[in-house]
Amino acid sequence: MDRRAFLGATAGVVALAGCSNDGERTDEAESGAPTVEPSGSWPSYQRTRFNTGATDPGSPPTSSVSEAWTFETDDQIVTASAIHNGTVYVPSEDEHLYALSLEDGTEQWAFDAGTGLYNQSPAVAGQTVYQTNENGALFALDTETGEPRWEYDAGEHVPRGAAVSTTGVFFGDNDDTVYAVDRETGEERWTYRTAGGIQSVPTYHDRAVYVSSIDDHVYKLDAESGEEVWNHRTDNRPGSPTVYDGTVYTSTTEGTMYALDAADGSELWTAVAGGMDDNPTVSEDRIFGDSTYAVDVWDRESGARSADVVETDGIGDTTALVDDTLFLASEDAVVRAIDVTDGTELWRHDVGYAAEVSPAVGEGYVVVGTIRGEVHALH
Repeated sequence: MDRRAFLGATAGVVALAGCSNDGERTDEAESGAPTVEPSGSWPSYQRTRFNTGATDPGSPPTSSVSEAWTFETDDQIVTASAIHNGTVYVPSEDEHLYALSLEDGTEQWAFDAGTGLYNQSPAVAGQTVYQTNENGALFALDTETGEPRWEYDAGEHVPRGAAVSTTGVFFGDNDDTVYAVDRETGEERWTYRTAGGIQSVPTYHDRAVYVSSIDDHVYKLDAESGEEVWNHRTDNRPGSPTVYDGTVYTSTTEGTMYALDAADGSELWTAVAGGMDDNPTVSEDRIFGDSTYAVDVWDRESGARSADVVETDGIGDTTALVDDTLFLASEDAVVRAIDVTDGTELWRHDVGYAAEVSPAVGEGYVVVGTIRGEVHALH
């Protein structure tokens, strides 16, 4: 692996309780690190509605890896899959969301979404998977059958997926609008207009929705009413916010990482981020983010940027962190596992074609899709 010396301290990722008996996440406490899904699940983009991308989703392969199975769709896969209760949910540009057995890749069902699913990542909660499409639809699908429970039509292009709370579903469109709909019925609760399109996945935390807009602002909205709590102007288009322990982290296409106080939006620190606009992966003490051809590392409290990086030929999307192992897929068709305590490459696996997605890590598997339309499950 082409790298410079990496990290010296352990990651200290926190995995907390806080789930109901049916295995579904519950609302988090007023303060402290977020509660998360049960161990073994990766049900949405960056795993939780907080978009941290870091926790303990089961026992993924760390010492060696083999390919458990592959599944081929009819077009490219360029957005993240979700893993939940033995099923992997895969969005494809061939206009379908696939539900596959995590054990052997057997197709359980395929839902015709009506448009290609380019960056529209699924989110699973309870017995429902929530899927947006490019024409502005939000579908609530039965996880067992793939049959729609309800559909909401925003009427405008929706470029990314949704965030789910215990009662609501939140997403944005290119017409500058944030939507909140009832999770059970699909009825609209509220809308909020920014001054630019919403081209990233929202984040839900502590009864608030955090949204990044191409108007160069990050917004905090009250999840019940949709009223604005605060907004913060950045130096360019910010990516999806990540919320951890009272702080909102986001990075911009200008190359700046922001840490904002979640209570009032005040700026805690900024740091050079190398031009990334994918949301960072956040652990108890560090932040990991891609800067096109490397994974950079910052101290979470101070924003001090480490001189140590992992260099690649182009990272597909965000990384995934499990304990002390960082998983990443890249445009050089390689999936890697890196020990963050010393930068050692634990394993690498060639998937044949560029992987422009963030890996889904759960239940002992690492799942990635490729631009050839193949799903690879590594075990």
